[in-house]
Amino acid sequence: MSSYSFGRALANREEATMKTAPWHSIKSTVHHDNTSCNTGNNIESENKRSGTGGKPKCSECKSL
Repeated sequence: MSSYSFGRALANREEATMKTAPWHSIKSTVHHDNTSCNTGNNIESENKRSGTGGKPKCSECKSL
């Protein structure tokens, strides 16, 4: 793989997993900060709140 191809692959991966302002669910014990987090993206709008809520980061967001 050329260095250009490697660089593009890395850039595409970084674009796909994007850290953003944290959010949390009032029904959960963790917060989220990555737009690629399936758990965070499945929070129903009526339960979603901005910020960390004083909760630790979810393990899925940590691994992304």
